[in-house]
This record gives sequence, C-alpha cells and structure tokens, in this order.
Amino acid sequence: MKTAINTELIESNFKVIKSVFRMEERLMQILGAIICAAQGSQADAEKLRECRSMLKSEHGIFSNFRGHMSLPIIVRMSLAPSAKEYLDGITSIYNMLNSSFALKNEFRLLAAMIIYDGGDVSAFSSLSEKTVEIYKKIRKNHPLLTSQDDMPFAAITAMNSRDADGKLEDIEACYKILGSKFPFAKNPIQTVSHILALTDESPQEKCENFIEVYKTFKSRGLRLTGIYLPVVALVANTGLSPEQAAEETLEYYNSLKKIKGIGGLFGVGSLCRRTFAASITALNNISDSYIAEGTVASTVISVVIAIEVMIMVMIVSAANSNSAASHS
Repeated sequence: MKTAINTELIESNFKVIKSVFRMEERLMQILGAIICAAQGSQADAEKLRECRSMLKSEHGIFSNFRGHMSLPIIVRMSLAPSAKEYLDGITSIYNMLNSSFALKNEFRLLAAMIIYDGGDVSAFSSLSEKTVEIYKKIRKNHPLLTSQDDMPFAAITAMNSRDADGKLEDIEACYKILGSKFPFAKNPIQTVSHILALTDESPQEKCENFIEVYKTFKSRGLRLTGIYLPVVALVANTGLSPEQAAEETLEYYNSLKKIKGIGGLFGVGSLCRRTFAASITALNNISDSYIAEGTVASTVISVVIAIEVMIMVMIVSAANSNSAASHS
C-alpha cells in the first residue's frame, strides 16, 4: 500500500499552484495540488512556469490544451521525466482520438492522458481505436445519456479490460440495478457504473456496496448526490467498510476545512470539500486489486482522471447555471 496523502503537502502545493495560476478556477488549483500530493511531490513554481510556457508555444490560444484542462496538463508535465515528451505524447493520442469525431473536446484530453500514462508506446494507436469503439458502443446503448464526459471512462475500460464487451455488459448490469434507485441521476449513474465495473465482484454485490457507502455518508453529514455520486463509487471500490470510509473522509474534510482558500468564508464550499475529502480517501485506499485484470494502467491515474471528470462536470454545470441566471 502506498503512503497516505498528506494534507499538509496538499496545502503547501495549493499555495504554490495558486501563486503560479492566479486566474485559474479554484477547483482546478486544488486538483493540481492533489495530483502532486498523490505522487508525494512538492509543486515546483519555476518548473510549472517553464511547462506553461512550453504548452503556450506548442498550442494556440483557442486550443483545448489551453482551456480548463491546461492546469492539470501543466502539473503533469512538471512531474514527468520529460515535460516535452509528455506533451507530445498526449497531443499525438488526442489527435488519434479526434480523427474519428467532427468536434474537439477537453474530455478527449483526459482520455489521451489515460492512454499515455499506461506507458506502452507501441499500444497507443490500438488503444485509441479501442477507446473510440467502446465509446461508440456506450453511446449506442444510451444515446440520450452519453456525452463527451464518457470518453475518459471509455479509455479506462480500454486500458483495463481484455474483454471490452464483457465490461460493457457489467456496466449495463450496474446501470439497470442503480437506475431505478436514483431515477433523477441517470447521467451520473452511468458514470458510477463505469467505475464500479472496474472491480471483479458481481454487479449486484458492488451495487449494494455502493448504496451502503452512499447511505452511510449521508447519515454522517457527507451527503454526495447528483453529479457528485461518482466519487462515492470510487470510495466503494476501495474495499473499506462504509463506516471506515466515512470516518476517514470526515478526517480529511476537517483537515481541508482548515486550509485557507479551501475552507473558510472564501473557500470552495462544503459540498466541494466533501468531494475532495472523499476523493483523497479513494486515492489513499485503492489497492492493486482495484483493476481486476491487473493490466498496465496505474490505478492512481484512473482514480485521478475520474476525479478530474467530476470537477470538469462541476465547472461546466456551474457555468451553465450562471449563464441561465444571467438570461433570466
């Protein structure tokens, strides 16, 4: 088991990242701090600035590489053995994924990162093709629910399954079980089903465990619903008992609450803190058995990517809400 994430390191990284990315979304700043902490690394301001300059020189202002995902990309570049190699790698894979679609999208960047971080250069092309095929099958099963935020999960499925059709059946079984229990959260439940399908228990067993974690979190004042449900699935996959998971998440929540800019009057709010606290619990407790078939993809990367997808959805949802309010 890896070393637990230190909230003091998160706080230290958060300060550095805020100083470099002053105008970025607060949620992305926190995410960047957690990405560094998950690797036991201290954020390096000078290196982050160098990587930002490199990204700007390689991609124009209208590129998706310069959008919401720029901060996590730059943070990952700063942690990579070669920042240029990392950027070139995900750019190449992004273009492979993009060739099959008319529109570009930031969620495809997340899919590209998953494939690149798998580490097998010879498999990049085949995994990109497999990701697109899986995404198309997901969209065929649920045309009204499937959107670009499902692309990273198609990549996770491609990376972590020799039997993609079997995994899709597992996803569908989980969705059918949970869809009736969360009738007003069909889209998040599809994401939950993608995450639960990464473990090798029966659909019934892992769905029941997910529901128990959800209920326990709710009873302990850690309620996560709607677009936040996927983080409950990440926690459910750890193998912790619901009470253990809730207790650890509460500890992280209280620690995050003390960090200026995350807690307090000008922090991110209770719901977002709960989301990050539960995410840290997941990162700290995901074991090697998380990926049932033991393939090359890093379990930590899979969890971080799932967290990034949720944060992106949160940001997009907030932007849409603000836009609706401004036109009302």
